[in-house]
Amino acid sequence: MNTAKQTVLRNAAYLLALALLVTVLYGRICHAGFTLDEFSHLVYPYQTFNGHPEALLSKLFGSWTSGEEDGIIAYRPTTCATFVIDYALWQTKVMGWHLSNLFFYVIVSFLTGAVTNELLKRAVSAKAALTAGAIAGALMLVYPGHPDSVATIVGRVDSLPTAFYLASFYLYALFRNENASGEKTSSKGLLIGSLITFWLALGSKETAITLPAVLVIAELLSIVGPVSEETAEPLSWKRRIIAAFKQVAPFIATLALFAVLRTLVLHGQVGGYGKIHFKTMLRQLLNFADLSTMMKILIPINEHYPLSQPFSQAMLFSYGLALLNLVTTALRNKALAKVLAFFAFWGIVNVLLTFQIWHIYPNLVGFRLFFLSSTALCAILSMGFMIDSKSKPMSLLNIIAAIFLVVVWSIVTLNNLRPFEEAAAMMKTLEQQVTTLSTEAGAKQEKILLLNLPQDFCGAPMLGKAAFLAVMMQPPLAQTDLRSQIMVSEPFESATAVGLDKLKEKRPLTSLNALKSYRWEAKEGRFVEASVKQTAGQEQQ
Repeated sequence: MNTAKQTVLRNAAYLLALALLVTVLYGRICHAGFTLDEFSHLVYPYQTFNGHPEALLSKLFGSWTSGEEDGIIAYRPTTCATFVIDYALWQTKVMGWHLSNLFFYVIVSFLTGAVTNELLKRAVSAKAALTAGAIAGALMLVYPGHPDSVATIVGRVDSLPTAFYLASFYLYALFRNENASGEKTSSKGLLIGSLITFWLALGSKETAITLPAVLVIAELLSIVGPVSEETAEPLSWKRRIIAAFKQVAPFIATLALFAVLRTLVLHGQVGGYGKIHFKTMLRQLLNFADLSTMMKILIPINEHYPLSQPFSQAMLFSYGLALLNLVTTALRNKALAKVLAFFAFWGIVNVLLTFQIWHIYPNLVGFRLFFLSSTALCAILSMGFMIDSKSKPMSLLNIIAAIFLVVVWSIVTLNNLRPFEEAAAMMKTLEQQVTTLSTEAGAKQEKILLLNLPQDFCGAPMLGKAAFLAVMMQPPLAQTDLRSQIMVSEPFESATAVGLDKLKEKRPLTSLNALKSYRWEAKEGRFVEASVKQTAGQEQQ
């Protein structure tokens, strides 16, 4: 069997293994319905296929939300396009939308392994590099900090750009290494593919802007490109930096072009979480000194669903073993030390972008900020579990330790998914209850007032806003428009209902005649009837 065929079969088997593993871990959450701002991302796909194709154009050449849904103005046409494709394929059958998420996540995990393998080929034996790559991909898939990015439909805003980011870097590494070997038959195609996937990554989420910097560091450390540069007459740092920037120039130009397009689309340099002032930025950089957040990265357990201490100890033991192996090996292997330094830079630079909001809460909210950087964490850990060609017992110990960590992380991931399962069940009850109440109220010519809406459950998103409730109560999620019977108080004295096509449009609550009131009780997971008094034309509880 030739080498190319072996590679294809090996990759296919690995992809199948990852797909089976992700099904075991996340398959149970595929029934979960839409939550929070996912409702707003159902509006324009529905409109696109119901007589308003301009709705799609508004997302391909406009902000992905109005800014009211998630607090930011951003240009993410790639992500928006995937929502439209999902609606075309599945309409409102959430199983299909979740399958898309799992597909993106498997690709991210596979590419994490592929990048790790490619960068280690020069530093260690081919067998050791391949093993490290397989471990890195598996660790990425089972990492317990990822449920919020995988279990929720809108979570693809993390996995999708990461998939394109990794694909772009991997294709670039192949391009440079193929050029170095003198086989230039497909190198141009690899470069074009890398630039296209970089553009798609930029269109998925702003975090992709770090890729040119990552490529420059890869060039400076000589972990991609001709090996001969290491043995020839050494270049000065100035010449090496100039050479690195020349190699990465097409990516810098692509980033600049996207920045111009983004500015034109958003009508200015807007977006993010407000303007950046130097003094404010310095204070915000102190966010990275948050020890509790750093510990959450190492021990990602939702504190609302605590696990026994042995799970934390098992994780720390595995990290310690991997770190010990990695440090002792890197001290003897300069090439491996460079790969380690590269992945450390990768992890750090992609976290630095989040300085304004960096924090991971006890319920793991905020872990999305670490998603792209977690690829580096998993790659580094896998390097600590590599097989050692000089010591079969040590190789066996490393493989056992890697499998042990995969099992421990898998158990913790299943535990961290529990709030998402319970939130999904409560959202189903909420939808059924609102439908029943509004139908009964319509028959009696009454109105229903919902005093509060559930924002989340132990870190798992739920409903949150009247705008999202309004989408839930109309086609395509509801058979008929049920909004006329339901009003929502936000806060209690100002009720609103929002239209399907204009999420900013508000309708004031003007009368309490024949009005029944209900309050959401988290402990019961449902709305319960509440008493309301009306005084001086204003509602009070």
